[in-house]
Amino acid sequence: MEKDADKLTNEEETKYCFLRISVAGNDPKTVVIQLDVDTCPLTCRNFCAICASPYRASRPRKNELGRGEVPPPPPTYRGTDFHRVIPSFMVQGGDYENFDGSGGGSAVAAGSYFKDENLHSRKHDREGIVSMANRGPNTNGSQFFITLGRGNHLDGKHVAFGEVILGMDVVRLMAGVECVGERPCAMQRITVVDCGIGRGEKRAESNPKKLKGGCRGREYGRSRSRSRDRDRKERKQDERGSRDQERS
Repeated sequence: MEKDADKLTNEEETKYCFLRISVAGNDPKTVVIQLDVDTCPLTCRNFCAICASPYRASRPRKNELGRGEVPPPPPTYRGTDFHRVIPSFMVQGGDYENFDGSGGGSAVAAGSYFKDENLHSRKHDREGIVSMANRGPNTNGSQFFITLGRGNHLDGKHVAFGEVILGMDVVRLMAGVECVGERPCAMQRITVVDCGIGRGEKRAESNPKKLKGGCRGREYGRSRSRSRDRDRKERKQDERGSRDQERS
């Protein structure tokens, strides 16, 4: 049963994370997740760290010089899509690297996978259960899913670490988008506009222009800035050399 967000105390906020989700380009709505911090501390710490990340994900692209992919971004849910929707079963998201379910490392294992914990502490016995997606045992990264009904076959195979307590109507809306296969079509995209720790009522909308390169990383932006500085210095030196030659 959903709990009124106004009744959550400040002391409880560390046990909650929020996602602001836009469905098909509409105004974002908030989903609040209660975390099982006592039974799944590592998984919850990973989820909180990714929610609290200041970065914003951007779709994979070639760099400006066409020399391969931009370096992997830091883990974040902000800007990512829910890339998989199966009505009456689940919606899945969290791939901040490739946006298609093929990427997404953890925040607690330096971008790699971390082990399963307490697989039987919570069952996938109703809608609203938040659980880790994986590629087999001990392959938890950033991807997660929210159930839309019973999924008993998932018990013992996926770490269920929380439950939606506010905004289940948003999750149901997500389940109804038009898909090609299991993937929402472009006009029905489901995007995490903002996220963080707590309930999210006082959280200002994040500024997508904070990092011009999305979440491809600060180092990438700094390297571009250093490269521009070097180019300017070289041009000035060339101009000085040309003037000196004209004088002589």
